[in-house]
Amino acid sequence: MSFTSLLVAVPAFANEGAKSNGCPWAQDVSLEVNGKTMTLNQAMFAAPAGEPIVMDPYQIYPLVDQLKLRIVGPKGREWEASLTRLVSGKRCSAFYVGKAFMVSDIERDPDVLILNR
Repeated sequence: MSFTSLLVAVPAFANEGAKSNGCPWAQDVSLEVNGKTMTLNQAMFAAPAGEPIVMDPYQIYPLVDQLKLRIVGPKGREWEASLTRLVSGKRCSAFYVGKAFMVSDIERDPDVLILNR
């Protein structure tokens, strides 16, 4: 096998598995909270800061600047999950979500703004 044939084969392997939109990481992520599995799409991470994403009966606050999710349950209990941001170039950005951990088991009104606590 010559050196020239190796150079021709490399681009074919580099493109395998790449998505048509050019960002292989932009995919839905799953999160389990209190035994319930929720699927979050990447557009949820572009929501305005402080605005919850409602996935009945949970409210999800994507705190992208802090790289974490705050999840408020129906009884006011709170969970946090870490975010990992993957960036490649100008157009490829995606988030992965870590395991959710309960940070408050105190029952309270779930409509209280958690960002002030």
